[in-house]
Amino acid sequence: MTLLRDLRETTKLLILLELVKREHSKLKTLAERFGMTVQGISDYLKTMTTEGLVHNVGGVYKPTKEGVQFLHDRFSELRRFIESSAKDLAIIDVCWAIAASDIRKGQKVGLIMEDGYLKAYPGKRSSSTGRALFGSKKGQDIAISELDGIAGLNPGKLVFGKIPGIEKKGSRGANLSKLKRLMSGENPDLVAVSGASGRALASRAGLEPDVEFAPLQASIEAVEKGLSVLYLCTEEHCNEAISHIMERNANSEDKVAFEVISLD
Repeated sequence: MTLLRDLRETTKLLILLELVKREHSKLKTLAERFGMTVQGISDYLKTMTTEGLVHNVGGVYKPTKEGVQFLHDRFSELRRFIESSAKDLAIIDVCWAIAASDIRKGQKVGLIMEDGYLKAYPGKRSSSTGRALFGSKKGQDIAISELDGIAGLNPGKLVFGKIPGIEKKGSRGANLSKLKRLMSGENPDLVAVSGASGRALASRAGLEPDVEFAPLQASIEAVEKGLSVLYLCTEEHCNEAISHIMERNANSEDKVAFEVISLD
């Protein structure tokens, strides 16, 4: 956008806006307004007068009809640019969160990502804040407006528990003691299973899977929201998943951390 790239164009726009809002009969007051020298503001006014954007009426600098039109056109252009860019950036004006305790309508809240969900704490300091659109009891969903800042988030980790292959009869050949040590050491927030072998191993180990369908997609999303995931799968599924993650990491600033542990 020319307006944002061209400093002289932007300065002209600001000078016109100032002259619309206030009367200036002295170059010094106008120069002080912009932190410029008198000579600098004088040069701008001379150029703008030549361009038909400004004239001096009774010793007072004023925008011409063309100057006002220039101002309107540039601000309309700027508004369209901002609206278009805001859509591309997916800027959020209102968001939903879980009330961490009872919250009153209009109360300021701190927003923190916990257990994979955005939670609102009344009066709590946070890198992201907002204001409640309505009252809510603890545990209820609540709409937050006047958002400021970004909620801090520490990404989780994805640990693949690789199940033995056909030669070791799949889940039957898995070392349960090793799986239990893995569970104890990693203490995952979620357990995901892929395919029949993953489901069978979870049953054999007495684990109730949190994710069974579209496990890779769900696991990646959980990790992005700060949760740790144990993903039980065969070597074939593990290799496919790792290839997908590596391709994703190569094209994203937010990397998915992962580790592979063999369970034979």
